[in-house]
Amino acid sequence: MSDKIAQIALGLPIPNFFDYSVPGIMRANIDIGCRVRISFNRRSMVGYVVNFSAKSKFSPKGTNKLKPILKLIDSKPIISKDTIVFLSSLANYYCASLGEMIEAALPALLREGNLPCALEQRDGSSKVEHQSDDEIFLPYVFRVTDESKKIEFFKQKIRQTLEKKRQVILLVPDTSLVEFWHERLKEEFKDSLIVTMHSRLTKNQACFSWCTIKFKHPDIVIGSRSAIFSPIDNIGLIILDSEDNFVYKQETRPFYNARDVAIMLAKLKKSTLILSSVSPSLEVFSETLKNNFKIVSEDLQSVDSPIVKIIDLKRQLKFKKANIISLALLERLRLHLEQKKKVLLFLNRKGFATYARCRHCAYQLKCERCSSNLIYYYQQKIFSCPHCNFKLTNIDKCPKCALDLINFGGVGVERLESEAHRLFPGSKITRLDSLNNPNDIASSDIIISTQLGLKGLINQRIDLCAIVSIDSILNLAQLRSCEESFRILMSLHRLVKEELIIQTYHPEHRVFQNIINADYVSFAKQELKDRRILKLPPYKHLISINLRSPIQEKLATCAQALFLILAKEVKKIGDEIFQPVQDVPYKLRSKFRLFILIKTVKVEETNKLIIKTLSKLRSKQSVILSVNVDP
Repeated sequence: MSDKIAQIALGLPIPNFFDYSVPGIMRANIDIGCRVRISFNRRSMVGYVVNFSAKSKFSPKGTNKLKPILKLIDSKPIISKDTIVFLSSLANYYCASLGEMIEAALPALLREGNLPCALEQRDGSSKVEHQSDDEIFLPYVFRVTDESKKIEFFKQKIRQTLEKKRQVILLVPDTSLVEFWHERLKEEFKDSLIVTMHSRLTKNQACFSWCTIKFKHPDIVIGSRSAIFSPIDNIGLIILDSEDNFVYKQETRPFYNARDVAIMLAKLKKSTLILSSVSPSLEVFSETLKNNFKIVSEDLQSVDSPIVKIIDLKRQLKFKKANIISLALLERLRLHLEQKKKVLLFLNRKGFATYARCRHCAYQLKCERCSSNLIYYYQQKIFSCPHCNFKLTNIDKCPKCALDLINFGGVGVERLESEAHRLFPGSKITRLDSLNNPNDIASSDIIISTQLGLKGLINQRIDLCAIVSIDSILNLAQLRSCEESFRILMSLHRLVKEELIIQTYHPEHRVFQNIINADYVSFAKQELKDRRILKLPPYKHLISINLRSPIQEKLATCAQALFLILAKEVKKIGDEIFQPVQDVPYKLRSKFRLFILIKTVKVEETNKLIIKTLSKLRSKQSVILSVNVDP
């Protein structure tokens, strides 16, 4: 390496690279893709070599004004040049720095500068049967309600890929499903090396898995969202199970979507891509309408599809006190239980009560750090914030007036469980949520579950499922509230053999009308029609510029200044921009939050304008800014 200057990317929200001189002793081994330790802003940091140069604009006459690299961590690159190019394209799209994208692709121990695991490195250049360059990239969209048929379809595609000496990545939406798939594929492909990557692994386990993938070249990698960045070059098949699940969207910097990364990666690697879902995301479905994606459907109108009944809760208002379980639902539950049939009650609200208020002074218990009501958990006897770790214990009187008049409102699964015990005292009742996930659900008469608890019912078939309420999701003022509601209803629909009963105050809503016949296509087409009129995704991209600060006044000043500057710039390229509005919740972990929304068809061009504007903004002291593409 003749050039004396290395360009270093850091895992910071700074788009620039930083020039460091390369000491003579390192020049024989340093290469693009190596980690180095450098001094940055008076602290030691791990950086990533992304290029070399003979000159630096910071020191045009030589390297005497540049800081030297302190340590070369890797004797060989741990990130390939092709991977750096790919991550660079992702960084441009997601308005992130290359360093941030690199760190998203690495386990924590490697980001901290630790040495890779002591695995024997070997050349992974096995015979590769690539597709021809002129072959059309056509992802599969696989729709099936029968879990066993889906498993067989995946096995068939994996077998075909392994026969071509190529590797497989299988992404699943929940870490518990990683082990589920690992057991099934290990049984089917006994001679194949299978590695898992997910968030429940310890730092050492995650590093070992990453190094195994990098140096041992496994046949199959199974993992959650970040496994899409597994360091394999010979990818022949990428599968996303439940691609419509929003957990594939990263909610912290960099805000990537694993589904979209998989599409880009499969296209780059000329790999087969399977996007599996009963109710595909609208972005994916719109591609099938344009024949860009090939849809494959099986058994969607099976003979044992349940009867769907909608109960209008407005009719309950004539009673003095509306019950959690309506009289119409109560009758159906009693009938099924008398016949020794299994019942599922679904409510996607944690705890016992969603808020608590004093009946005397109207004081409402709220989080001290967030503008959110505290949820009361009866089992633990605590009030807890749904967004942070703030908790209150031993509260039996109003903190303001000291009277014992605290009133609980809003229904959570613990309260639903209590009501079920009162109504059906002889039944065995099991609750499935983040706090309770027992193994004896097969012997239960009544299962009460949140959305998170449904993962424990993968192989179960329920006689009757009653959705106690889903209006709280449907009524959210969010782009994807209808899509998310329909997705949840479809996931419940496939669990049920006989009856699916939905309690709602909005029985006329098209989400419920389409779920009666499990008619995803009609729902999706109408939803796309509305989005086209409103110029919303997938017809335009959304970019959210998020601002947060502990000081409201500075936050408002910065947001307005940023809006005024950006409004002039983005309108030049035909973008729409909207005034700053409060995020939900407005206050989160002691910081107030606003966001500015932009509609665009030119994501990367808009990102350049955003970065340019942010670099010039002077009123952003104490304000943290981030950019979320396709929120």
